[in-house]
Amino acid sequence: MVEGDEFHEMEVEEVISEDYTPEFDRNHMDIDEDLENEENEVLAEYKVLITQQLSNCLYQLQFPTRLHKFSNEFEPKVGRIKPTSKQLELEVPFTDNNEHYDRRKGFNFGSGLHNKPMKSATESLFQSQDENLPSLSSQTFVSELIPNAANYMIGVINQDELHLTPLSGTLRLSPGFQYLDKIHEKEKSLNQRVNAQEEKENDPDKVIESKLIQVQMKKREESKEEAEKANQLKLRKQIEDESWSNLVLFNQNTDESIDLVDHLYGNSDSKVECISQPIDYLNEVGPKLTDR
Repeated sequence: MVEGDEFHEMEVEEVISEDYTPEFDRNHMDIDEDLENEENEVLAEYKVLITQQLSNCLYQLQFPTRLHKFSNEFEPKVGRIKPTSKQLELEVPFTDNNEHYDRRKGFNFGSGLHNKPMKSATESLFQSQDENLPSLSSQTFVSELIPNAANYMIGVINQDELHLTPLSGTLRLSPGFQYLDKIHEKEKSLNQRVNAQEEKENDPDKVIESKLIQVQMKKREESKEEAEKANQLKLRKQIEDESWSNLVLFNQNTDESIDLVDHLYGNSDSKVECISQPIDYLNEVGPKLTDR
């Protein structure tokens, strides 16, 4: 009579002692038995065709700060792009009649949308307020080019054919706050102007001396930065020098967008010859296989 624990131990030893060496065919992949079940049966097969007609102007857009897609009322209305630098800006309008929109703050933020200097408290008392100055009426999304960690494609199905078009890249769009940077620059310029005016009234000679020192310090800093960051400044200048190209935006339900779908279809007469073997694919996606 054999006890239960002893029986299991003998059984395990017997299984381990079996000499089993699986055979492997380098040009054949075994299909999992589960895939042969009816619930995993192949429903359709498609011919794959690749086209490049729109590849250079197709991008995947990401909006990490938005939880929901754009509605028809609040979708982007204005767009511009720098094709070489791959920079994109989209403007989404605000609604002035919204209860959550603060007109006073909108007007204050609007000072970052024009080049007129900021007025001091004294100047505001003696000068009338310009009612024609713009107010912040839209939110601008600024793109950032994401390095290609993977190659994305867009596909359309036509009967028994799958047509694929490679995307030019992925752009991540986040809210831009250039108007705040401009407001800070204006505030800094205003403070310098006010301080210079006060120093001029108290001691005109001191103002001249401080200006000379300030200019000399600035020249030393600029020459040092140019030596250390020449490549970055050159690249930044190329991006800034490239002019914006205005875009005409259409949503997916317009006739213009529907007409572009025709350019996503490739030529069905062209054939793609498969020159790789199943073993090559397995070595690409996993550890390299050997004959053992």
